[in-house]
Amino acid sequence: MKSPSHRKLVAGFALSVALIVSVTWMNMGRENRSQDASNWVAHTHLVRYSISRMFSDLQEVTSATRGYILTGTPVFLEPYYAAVKQVGNQILLVRSLTSTIPEQQKNLDALEPLINRRLELAAQVVRVRQEQGFEAAQALVAGGEGRKTMEAVRAVIEKMDAVEVLLLKARGEVNRRGEASVHAWTVAGAAGSLVLLALVFALLLHENRQRQALAEIVESSEDAIIGKDLNGIITSWNKGAEKIFGYAAAEIVGTSIQRLIPSDRQQEEHAILEKIRGGDKVDHFETLRQTKAGRLLNVSITASPIKDAKGTVIGASKVARDITGKKQAENSIAKLSAELETIFNSVPTMIWYKDDKNNFLRVNRSAAQTMGRTVAETEGRSAYDLMPNEAEHYYEDDREVITSGKPKLNIIERLPTTSGETRWVQTDKVPCRDETGNIIGVIVICADITERKRVEEKLAVALEFHKQLLGNAPALIWRAGTDAKCSWFNTTWLEFTGRTMEQELGDGWVEGVHPDDLDRCLKIYQDAFAARQPFQMDYRLRRPDGSYSWISDSGIALNDVSGGFCGYIGYCFDITERMQFQKELSRKNADLELFTTAVSHDLKSPLVTVKTFLGYLEKDLDDPGARAKDLGYIRSAADKMKRLLDDLLALARIGHLRNEPVVLPLQEVVREALGIVAGQIAERGVRVEVTPEPVLLHGNRPQLVAVFQNLLDNAVKFLGDQPAPRIEVGAETEDGEIVLFVRDNGKGIDPCDQPKIFGMFQKLDAHTPGSGIGLAMVRRIVEAHGGKIHAQSDGPGMGATFRFTLEKTQIKFP
Repeated sequence: MKSPSHRKLVAGFALSVALIVSVTWMNMGRENRSQDASNWVAHTHLVRYSISRMFSDLQEVTSATRGYILTGTPVFLEPYYAAVKQVGNQILLVRSLTSTIPEQQKNLDALEPLINRRLELAAQVVRVRQEQGFEAAQALVAGGEGRKTMEAVRAVIEKMDAVEVLLLKARGEVNRRGEASVHAWTVAGAAGSLVLLALVFALLLHENRQRQALAEIVESSEDAIIGKDLNGIITSWNKGAEKIFGYAAAEIVGTSIQRLIPSDRQQEEHAILEKIRGGDKVDHFETLRQTKAGRLLNVSITASPIKDAKGTVIGASKVARDITGKKQAENSIAKLSAELETIFNSVPTMIWYKDDKNNFLRVNRSAAQTMGRTVAETEGRSAYDLMPNEAEHYYEDDREVITSGKPKLNIIERLPTTSGETRWVQTDKVPCRDETGNIIGVIVICADITERKRVEEKLAVALEFHKQLLGNAPALIWRAGTDAKCSWFNTTWLEFTGRTMEQELGDGWVEGVHPDDLDRCLKIYQDAFAARQPFQMDYRLRRPDGSYSWISDSGIALNDVSGGFCGYIGYCFDITERMQFQKELSRKNADLELFTTAVSHDLKSPLVTVKTFLGYLEKDLDDPGARAKDLGYIRSAADKMKRLLDDLLALARIGHLRNEPVVLPLQEVVREALGIVAGQIAERGVRVEVTPEPVLLHGNRPQLVAVFQNLLDNAVKFLGDQPAPRIEVGAETEDGEIVLFVRDNGKGIDPCDQPKIFGMFQKLDAHTPGSGIGLAMVRRIVEAHGGKIHAQSDGPGMGATFRFTLEKTQIKFP
């Protein structure tokens, strides 16, 4: 078949010759015009194919990019780089083929930046996947710019294809009109033969340049572009074919295309040729072809019929693209999908996907079995059908995740089953997105925690039992962590201290420890923690009223189930009475020791006197005067021993007499005491003043009288040579407590003697009468009545005041 350029040249000369031989010219002109129209129609088909291939290559870039994002496998980059290169070649080819069509050139000017931007986005995604991983790359894709760019590219492609469709119709119409107007051209051609010849040569030159450019593009294409006749004999072979199949053009052109087809796929060529003969096109047929070296390649084949000027199919143009990399990527994806499917149905965790209408799209085997159904019975069904009572509750969480785009984790909820049993599950819900990043549903991951929940419930019951047991125990109980900070105190402790749990937590409890005990207490506590050893310590702890009570605190280390140290637990008991008893016992032991010494001395002296004067009495029996004198000394020594024994007996009875306590006015008790010491007071001329305030005393009447009797007697003894002796008995309030006092204006007390005046047998003046037990007795009685006593004096000659308290003393006005 002659080339279009040759036809046009012949047509030019034919038009010139038509001036001489018109019939010959008309026949030649008709044939040349028909051939020219056919060439333009074929040209339009080639443009449409190139536009379609350009978009297909760009889609291949997107597909390869997506595969690389999902797997991170470098094999996906091979079809990616190949497709990027092909896109560039196709842009050059289309620009060349449409160089005479301004509208298409304008469309290409709009299309090319969009394609370049799409390629930039793809390269950026690949780079982010390599450097930052799947999540970052997926987030970039979810931005949606790539999808919007592809939509813009598609719009321009469709616009360009529409232009070519219009050109195709117009050129067909031109061909038909040309035949109708052949006669008119016969006349006009004679006049314009010379002009026509010039135009033919110009067109020939232009077409030659176009065909040369087209040939260069075809020859440089990475795809195999092969021409063949209807018998399958190869008529053309580009460098892309040579590179893909390994055959040089010289050794393959003129041979059958069957050389490239594996033996088990020979029938494919017959089917392709049948379609070609019928004028049909074969689009993107994926199959296997064989190289010269015998290697099988995955290829995508597009075959188009080649027609002559009369429209008769005379051969085929075949484009074969090596898609081995793409197939490998697809196989990798398929393998990965199979592995994920296996994992999906093998994990014990329940997993399912739901759409935004509350329908189950996918359910793994574990989830279906837990619900009491098969996978087939669950997938595709609405949650309202499967679990009507709970579906809306579950759907609320689904909607929250879908609307916010944020996961909702660690949801503890019930899951019903077909058996009627309710399972406890811990659920995580995350948004499910499509490839463009739009949220289309929710992914649900559930762990069956029914057994854990049962254990937790039993544990909660046990913990509540122990909490009640420890919280209400009579002992003060505390708990500390591994950092030695207290984390819990029982109710007994909090009531004992009058503080809240928040105040005591951490190191707050030390605020209640007596300052004198704090350093010792903390050292024992911290040393025990460091050594993980038990400890025991006694210290004073502040009560709600501000007073301090002694407690005995014992702590032991706690271990968890694995034997690891997890803190301390301690229990405390109030030992205030024990400490007071020990203190009293110590004091009594000291008194006993002093008593033994004093009694030994004080009884020995009168006994010696008695013994001595008995000897004198034997000698003086005949002397009445001497005898009376001796008997006087003996009687005086016996009286002294009696007084001492009486005082000791009274002292011993304090705290042991079981008289019922009574409430007495202060004035009545003092009046009775004054009656006992009235002789000494009258003899000394002492003025006694007693407060008129309605003070009521509570206690043992004889002992209360003894307190004031001894204090009054003591005051009289130590009035000295005071010319106006005075004793004052009264009461006053100090820090909310009623304090009783006996004050005199006598000799006073030396500061160095004040600490010992309440000791047994302690006499500041050996010449004063008495056994030295009176003030010791007073202190013992005061303390037995829950009070305290102390003496005050500014020194010798300044008088003395004895101030004391008694439990339950009150001032009651009528």
